[in-house]
Amino acid sequence: MLKLRKLYQVFRGSSKGVIAIEVIIALAILGIIAVAFLSGLATTLNATRIADERSVAQSLATSQMEYVKSQEYVTAPSGDEAIYSKIDLTGYADYSVRSINRDGNAVDDIIGVPWDTEASPPAASYDDNGIQKVTIIIYHPYDPDNPDKTKKVLTLENYKVHR
Repeated sequence: MLKLRKLYQVFRGSSKGVIAIEVIIALAILGIIAVAFLSGLATTLNATRIADERSVAQSLATSQMEYVKSQEYVTAPSGDEAIYSKIDLTGYADYSVRSINRDGNAVDDIIGVPWDTEASPPAASYDDNGIQKVTIIIYHPYDPDNPDKTKKVLTLENYKVHR
């Protein structure tokens, strides 16, 4: 008990030093909490941006696919692909909609590739037997300063059937 009294008197006599140490420790703890909070906030904002980008891409891809399905079936010319109209991208100026041609390259047109239903590749004979594979790819710029630098956000595949 005597030792505690002496310790108390020592601290009581130099309270300015104790208060300074307490303030420094409190500020350090507050700084750690602030960094953790801001890091979590930045992660949440990034996740929200990605979710919004994917949601818009899904909506665009689905709209384009439904638009292709609603159009009259276009028979592919021999050795080529069928070309379908695109949806209007007004309001989505920074997104682009592309498709995949017979060679597997991304092209600006919306392509219906004649499809071999038995072997599941593009029809080798270039004959359009009434089924075409349509692939929709949604691109979005990843560099706001250079809109030509785009990234693929979403790919949607389906088939158009001649009925």
